Amino acid sequence: VGRIIKEFHPDVMILNRGAHYVSDEQLIQHLNSTVIPHIVNWQDECVLEKIDCHFVWRSTVPGHPHCTQFTKPAESVEEM
Repeated sequence: VGRIIKEFHPDVMILNRGAHYVSDEQLIQHLNSTVIPHIVNWQDECVLEKIDCHFVWRSTVPGHPHCTQFTKPAESVEEM
């Protein structure tokens, strides 16, 4: 995140949280120690430069077992 901010100076940032499970404690610890400080610094820089910067948190819905065997959305949990 920090490298992207420094290299590209974005005014919109979308963070996608993939469907990979980790415990809430692990996720929060990781966010607080790595991601959040970069986001806060980025927002501070935007304020100093008088730029409206937007942050979007996106969460990916997990797939299901054997999802590649389906050609259209499943209509029931039993099918999956």
